[in-house]
Amino acid sequence: MSGKPAYYWDTCVFISLISGEKRSDPRESSGILEHVSRFDTGEIRLVTSVLTLTEVLTSHFTPQMEERFQGITHRSNFELINVTSIIATMAQELRGFYQLKASSDGLPTLGTPDAIHVATAIVSHCDVLFTFDGSDKPGKQRALLPLSPKIAGRYDLKIERPLSTQLSLGLPVQARKRSRLR
Repeated sequence: MSGKPAYYWDTCVFISLISGEKRSDPRESSGILEHVSRFDTGEIRLVTSVLTLTEVLTSHFTPQMEERFQGITHRSNFELINVTSIIATMAQELRGFYQLKASSDGLPTLGTPDAIHVATAIVSHCDVLFTFDGSDKPGKQRALLPLSPKIAGRYDLKIERPLSTQLSLGLPVQARKRSRLR
């Protein structure tokens, strides 16, 4: 542990960054770029599960996108966490908790990949797990954002969208990029 804030990125955040995806809420794209800036200066650590390597379909990447992804994963303040038996057991516990909760709220349990991401963030003592997963998929899986801040009734973990913290002055993203205040 370095004492620097640990930001856990769900796979969808990596994909958004690498692909240059334009998010419907421009604060999300700006938020990712703020994280990258802080990562580049060594202010934060980025953490993710080794599962992200499987979920990121590099076959859809251009060589430049693949290079960018590799550039992130090979930095000293990037942590790729293996799925250990402790993480797998916690993911099983999380899935079981939300499966039981399904009888009262009608929502499905966590998908296995999401449970592994959440368990990895908890075990790795991350400050925040960043994701875009805010909508339940009826009959399929429970969303991550609504689980925060008390996961399975016992684990403290903030789960948030990566929103920009910069003062926007109500300007569109393009105008903020040109602004001298940025």
